[in-house]
Amino acid sequence: GALEDLGAEIKSGRENVKLTYVNAKLNCKIDNNTGKIVSGTWSYTVQIRISEATISFGGFSGSAKNLYAEVNYKVVI
Repeated sequence: GALEDLGAEIKSGRENVKLTYVNAKLNCKIDNNTGKIVSGTWSYTVQIRISEATISFGGFSGSAKNLYAEVNYKVVI
């Protein structure tokens, strides 16, 4: 997920983590004969808000309060 992609691990306080998905975009080509996607691009941003939790991140392990981060995803087939 988004937190793991940042290299973060929630040790406690997962209930204080809010993930919001925004700016979703989809562009694809569909084969009219099969109805299957033959190529495409989709993307979205995950906004991560942590009010209070114990985390491990990039060599840091400890209490975190009022953190905000974004992860941008893009998939191309």
